[in-house]
Amino acid sequence: MTPFLMVAIPVVLIVALVTLIKQRDLIAYSVIIALSILTTVIVDFIYCSVLQTKCEPDALNAVGYFFFTLLVMASSSVTYTLLSSFLKNQRDKHVS
Repeated sequence: MTPFLMVAIPVVLIVALVTLIKQRDLIAYSVIIALSILTTVIVDFIYCSVLQTKCEPDALNAVGYFFFTLLVMASSSVTYTLLSSFLKNQRDKHVS
């Protein structure tokens, strides 16, 4: 799996889920943070347990997990903000 897909797939799933629950922004961003942290655990589980790749403990893994979480969190937040403003503009145009 390419690094782009490792980030893009969780971002699309997180934004789709947050958009479907249609909550206030504070709750939506809290869900984005929680799911970004959970995504790191899921990706690690898939690579180590499901795909049976060599997963050796390393001090730099923690740094990688941290930056992966931040990247997914930032990408999801920006995508959600852009999507929600786009949908709001479309709704306003449709109502007028």
